[in-house]
Amino acid sequence: YGYYIEIEHADDYVTRYMSLSDDIKVEVGQQVKKGDHIGYMSTSMSCEKLEQPTLHFEIVLKNEWINPLDVFNESEK
Repeated sequence: YGYYIEIEHADDYVTRYMSLSDDIKVEVGQQVKKGDHIGYMSTSMSCEKLEQPTLHFEIVLKNEWINPLDVFNESEK
């Protein structure tokens, strides 16, 4: 996954931001809020080494991967 950040949310969601540079802007246990700068995209994820800097983003709910579009579309209702 390269350098990554995993954020645990109060509603049982976990978001993962992968393929970040080593210049991570948060620390383990730190609370973050919407709009906080947490890091920079890079090519640290081994399967993306030949591509441009990329953010690999995942949403997990109770150990099941969720399509991020489903979550974002629901929040817009």
